[in-house]
This record gives sequence, C-alpha cells and structure tokens, in this order.
Amino acid sequence: MLKPLEQDSHKALGMIDVENDLKQLSQESTEPLVIEHLNTLIDSFQRIIRLCRNTREANFNNNDALSLMAFYQNAEGSASYLSSYQPQNQNLVGLVSNVSKWFKTSMLPFIKNVGSKLLAILASMATPKEWSIKANTGTLGLSNVELQIKFGK
Repeated sequence: MLKPLEQDSHKALGMIDVENDLKQLSQESTEPLVIEHLNTLIDSFQRIIRLCRNTREANFNNNDALSLMAFYQNAEGSASYLSSYQPQNQNLVGLVSNVSKWFKTSMLPFIKNVGSKLLAILASMATPKEWSIKANTGTLGLSNVELQIKFGK
C-alpha cells in the first residue's frame, strides 16, 4: 500500500534533481519565497519517503494518513506557486518561463497522480472492517443501544 507512494516520491525527487532550469533558478533567484518553495517541495517528498519507510502497513494509522496528506498538500502548494511565479528580476523571465512550463506539464500532473494514490490509501482506511451492536433493556422500559464501527484496512 505504501510502497508505490514511496517509489513515486523518489521519482519526483529524481525529476526535480535533473531539471537544469530549476537548478539554475535556485542559484540565481534572490527571492526568498522561491527558495522556500523549492525547499518545501523537496522536503515534502523526503518526508513522505521517510514516513512510508518507517511505518509498517500493519501499524499505519490515522495520524500517519494525516501526515501524508499534509506533506502532499505542501508539495502540491509549492509546485503550484512555482508554476505561476512571476520574477521581480526581469533577467530571469526566460528561465522562469521554462521552469513554469515544466511545472505545469510535468511536475504538477505527476503530483496529482501521487494525490490519487494517496486518496486510495485514505479510502482504504475509511472502509468499515467490523461492527457490533449492543442493546439492553433497563428499568421502566428504557433501552440502551450502542453501535460500534471499526475502520481499517
């Protein structure tokens, strides 16, 4: 369940690593938000990898799922920002145009695909795996009914 997510995160980091215009932008841009979003994008995929690696599927819980969702949303938000970034330095317009195009045509669609896999993981956690009903009749004809549903894989 988590292995494909880990593999896709490695692939995303590889895509970022080989994108030369992105490397050049990170070296030439003096705007802190650009560097911050690049770092957030990389850090988010690294955190997804660590969580997938360190969490056994049998121990995967709601907190892990929420963490994965937060890391994914950070990655998607940073990629979205970088895909529409407008530089203050006019010397970077051509470079930023190439980076923006790369994000729109390669990275954002890839991230959306990762998101669909993540949703499948979350959906598997929302599947009822067992349920029980307890009922008893008390005094004066009053009854007490309890419904318990356990979700999981």
